[in-house]
Amino acid sequence: MAGYYRMPAETGRSFTREGFFLTGDLAIIDERGYVTILGRRSEVIIRGGYNIFPRELEDILRTHPAVDDACVIGIPNAILGELICACVIPVEGAIVTGDELRDFFREQVADYKIPDLVRFFDTFPMTGTGKVKRRELAQVVGLESSAQ
Repeated sequence: MAGYYRMPAETGRSFTREGFFLTGDLAIIDERGYVTILGRRSEVIIRGGYNIFPRELEDILRTHPAVDDACVIGIPNAILGELICACVIPVEGAIVTGDELRDFFREQVADYKIPDLVRFFDTFPMTGTGKVKRRELAQVVGLESSAQ
């Protein structure tokens, strides 16, 4: 790929001087050479100076027996920078509360990674390729939070 079609500014941000394409993916390589994808740079939540990777929390949420799907997003906050919001689609017929899911997290992650908010959905807004529209989801949660 030589660049984005008719988007020179985006092309300039997406390529290094040496011509390497910057995908925005975040990964680590362990001592055995295995690569683990942590998520995307644009999705990292910065809460009180800590970097939180949504994928880690989503993977944990999906192990809960009452959770069908999950998406973790950051919501702007004047004090902490961002709040962690766990958006959850429960398993049909399951009864689960936000407090129950936060308790579930307490057993597995550091306190600063426990979601501040838990919101329940029937479906998530999706792209044509089946990915969650995170920005749209964040707007819905942000509007809901500002209305309270």
